[in-house]
Amino acid sequence: MGFIEELGAIVGDKFLLQSPSDLETYGRDWTRFHTPKPRCVVLPGDVDQVRRVVAHCHAHKVALVPSGGRTGLSAGAVATNGEVVVSLTRLNKIRRIDTTGMLAEVDAVRLQRRGGRLD
Repeated sequence: MGFIEELGAIVGDKFLLQSPSDLETYGRDWTRFHTPKPRCVVLPGDVDQVRRVVAHCHAHKVALVPSGGRTGLSAGAVATNGEVVVSLTRLNKIRRIDTTGMLAEVDAVRLQRRGGRLD
């Protein structure tokens, strides 16, 4: 099994993106200055999958580019040299809310304001 196929085995083939339009979308931010050239995009569904993707890429000496909302304006999260883009969009769950302590345990991209309330 090759490098990319092994990533598919980690996150599931459905969450391994390789189409030219996906590579362009996930490989850039709002700067639109650099031409995106990622190797592939993975969308892990939990922290263990993120850990396994990072370990796999490290073992093969392949760089990673994290991707949240792709709203950056500094080209800090642009994949231009065959990196693997790790999109955190599936990490969007509320894990726990403690109303007494006023704490919330949420995934990486869960908090968004809509209509004055947290969704």
